[in-house]
Amino acid sequence: MSPRAKRYRKQKVRSAVDKKVPGQYRSGKEEIYWVVLEGRKRFKVRVPKGRGEWGIGFQESVRKDLQLNHDEFDHLVDCTLTGPDYEEMLHEKLSQGLI
Repeated sequence: MSPRAKRYRKQKVRSAVDKKVPGQYRSGKEEIYWVVLEGRKRFKVRVPKGRGEWGIGFQESVRKDLQLNHDEFDHLVDCTLTGPDYEEMLHEKLSQGLI
């Protein structure tokens, strides 16, 4: 974990995922968001429920699930990374075999 990692509120992270990440929710016991690329489910992201701040450990887990480094995650949540830009980044990682 980076010592410079920001703490985000659960609602802000969930909103960023809802608006910018291509995919769909799976209903069930916990909130799972499946990232869909090229018509296939590629990976899943556990999405936070509720309000308030959450632990850096769980935040790191979501960041890794989204296939992002610290700066990219900050840009996604702080609204400087758009949905199409994130999707393009995922397509590049997919073409390189990183996903």
